[in-house]
Amino acid sequence: MSKIRQIIKLYSQRMGKKRIGTRLSISKNTVKLYIDAYHRLQRPWEELSLLTDYELNKIFNPVQEVISTNKLQDVFDFFRRWKNSYVNGV
Repeated sequence: MSKIRQIIKLYSQRMGKKRIGTRLSISKNTVKLYIDAYHRLQRPWEELSLLTDYELNKIFNPVQEVISTNKLQDVFDFFRRWKNSYVNGV
């Protein structure tokens, strides 16, 4: 059973954040982050409990957008030009 599932399940059973953290050996702040995300979803535990651990993880930890190599190279080039113009007094 995933930590996310355990956190939401225990929280839905009215267990406090500190006690959940202690029981699962994670920080109270981590528990709070997942509980806040759970509230933003506005979906009942009964519905979430039917999902697989993989599906829960996708909902609570969405894939972050990766900066493309071209964009990153553009930023490097900008700062390289800026540095050269600053050093050369242009």
